[in-house]
Amino acid sequence: ASYGTAILSKYPNSEALAVNVAPSPPTTSKGFTHARIRLNSEQSLDVVSVHFGFFCTSIRQQQLEQLNQQLKDPLTKVIIMGDFNSEGQLGKPDEVNHFLQQSPYRAFELGNKALTSYKNKRLDWIFLKA
Repeated sequence: ASYGTAILSKYPNSEALAVNVAPSPPTTSKGFTHARIRLNSEQSLDVVSVHFGFFCTSIRQQQLEQLNQQLKDPLTKVIIMGDFNSEGQLGKPDEVNHFLQQSPYRAFELGNKALTSYKNKRLDWIFLKA
């Protein structure tokens, strides 16, 4: 993948794949890496590393919808992390808040203003589904 995502684990992984998402010209290609991590003989966890476009909100919304389609198994535990290029501010409608409202995922410390990643903005996120 040419969008700078990776998954490293001390546990075995399977079903690993790289997914290109809807293009967002003029930015370079974007997407996510998805792998199933086997924690033990009975437990697994899906881990996703994302890098979405910064240029267009509607394209980022499409990219999040594509991610949600990839992860439709309701019984799988999931960690999604990476550069969403979206601030997800409390009380402001944006694609991160929309995604969280329309999915079973919860953001790690959504309202924490100390977790900035670029020019006093929080563009990187961790979403969990247990």
